[in-house]
Amino acid sequence: TPFSFAIAVLYVLVVLVASGTLDRRLVLIVGGLCIALVLIAFVARHDLGETGALARAGVSVVAVLVATALILKNIRGTEVLASQAALLDLTHDAIFARSPDDVILSWNKGAEFMYGWTEAEAVGRRAAELLGADPSEARAEADGDPIANELWERQVRRSTRDGHQRIVLCRSAVERDPSGATRRIVETHSDVTERVEAELA
Repeated sequence: TPFSFAIAVLYVLVVLVASGTLDRRLVLIVGGLCIALVLIAFVARHDLGETGALARAGVSVVAVLVATALILKNIRGTEVLASQAALLDLTHDAIFARSPDDVILSWNKGAEFMYGWTEAEAVGRRAAELLGADPSEARAEADGDPIANELWERQVRRSTRDGHQRIVLCRSAVERDPSGATRRIVETHSDVTERVEAELA
């Protein structure tokens, strides 16, 4: 092209588009092909004595390399997060996260099984409303002393979707930002109804 800038940098867009649908190996192949096309275009249109063209080709190659490396790193991070999320679904305990104002942010398979609400139905709802809890409980946790990794453990009653009361051992942890404000609260619920009833009997 007659442009005086490294237009081949636009190959970065090809790699970005590929990262949305392809796995790590194929993204790497696409990145390699883009670099090959940059070099082929340079050889076809220029010679090594053209320092401007050589510099533009170099910038393009570096841009594609950096973009490919960052995308591969991002894909790897996403795979790790997905793997960790899948592990949460293997437990029989209910695990969910909620915002400081008690809105459910995530809801695992154990929570679906224990309470009867699917993830799609639970996320976005208030935990106290969904599970029949005292709303002041949630507020007290969110407003507690700003101590890192605050933990609560207590035995509480919660309602299932069909209206049954379950006794659960509830463990909560508060995640706070550097200023001490609550980011989110993570809860783990273990159903101890049968054990408690047996002890009472």
